[in-house]
Formats: sequence, structure tokens, C-alpha cells
Amino acid sequence: MSVHKNFKTLKVIKPNNLKKKTSPKSKKTNTLIRSDIDYGILPQAHTQRATDIWEELQYNLKFGKHDNAISVLLRVLLEFAIENYIERETVSSVHINDKLAKKFNKVLAHMLAEARIDPKYHEGLKKFENTEHLLSANTMNKYVHSKSFFPSDHHLKSMWNTLSEFVVICLKV
Repeated sequence: MSVHKNFKTLKVIKPNNLKKKTSPKSKKTNTLIRSDIDYGILPQAHTQRATDIWEELQYNLKFGKHDNAISVLLRVLLEFAIENYIERETVSSVHINDKLAKKFNKVLAHMLAEARIDPKYHEGLKKFENTEHLLSANTMNKYVHSKSFFPSDHHLKSMWNTLSEFVVICLKV
């Protein structure tokens, strides 16, 4: 074997489409919904508006530039997802005048009864109705209706990480 004396470096050329794998916790993202995860959400006639919002939150709206839009659309997406679940699964305990938190908890109870979520996740999501927790319907309402309540990308990402499984189940029924 011969070695060339002027040989200094070896360049390894990687294809452009080869992406570095990172663990989910170390992945930095500037959108609410990560684009490197396939959630299995497909456009359907009855969820078209929700999937349009989903795509905006996944690909178009960036933290630091669209924080208010992201916070409002997260609330709208959650509401549309809950309404879809109620209609498709005929959750009869929901009344027309129920507020978001009440609908959320009735859908949550239905999911638990139907074994769509495990009890541990159910307990974590029950915090949503409590207005003193970071993850609450009250917080989401403030994002929409309060002039002095400003969204934080860290808070929104935390809310999404907690709610994403619930939203996906609601949209896929």
C-alpha cells in the first residue's frame, strides 16, 4: 500500500438529504408543531379547517415573529379538535353552552372510558380545567382576550408537548 506524501486531508462528502438524527428533547424548533414528526394527520373534509391551521403551526408561523398568531391558533386548533371528537364520537354529555374547559374534560373522560388514553396521561391533562396551572383553559382564553397577557414560546411549546397526543386523537377519530 502506498501513501501519497502530499496527502493532507480526506474530504468526506455527505449527500444533502442526509439529516443528522437528534433526540426529541434536543431538537430545536422555531415552529409550534415539529415538522420532523409524522403525527399521521391527513386532510379530510370534516377536519379541513383544523388541518389548515395545523399546517400553519407546523410550517409557516415562526416563534419570535408570530407569537400572538401561534397562541391564538393553538387555542382554535384545540377547540376544533375537541368539536371534531364530540361530533364523531357522539359524546352526549356535552351541552351546547359548555365552555372549552368543560368540553375538554368531558372528551377526556370519554377517551379514558374508551381506553384511548392511559390513566396517567388522563390525570396530567385534568390540570387543564384548573385555572391556577400553567396548562389551563384560562391561560388559553387570556391569549385570545387579554391585552396584557403575552405568549411565551417556551410556555406554548410546553402546552403543545402536553396537549399534542390529545389533539391528534381528537382529529383522527
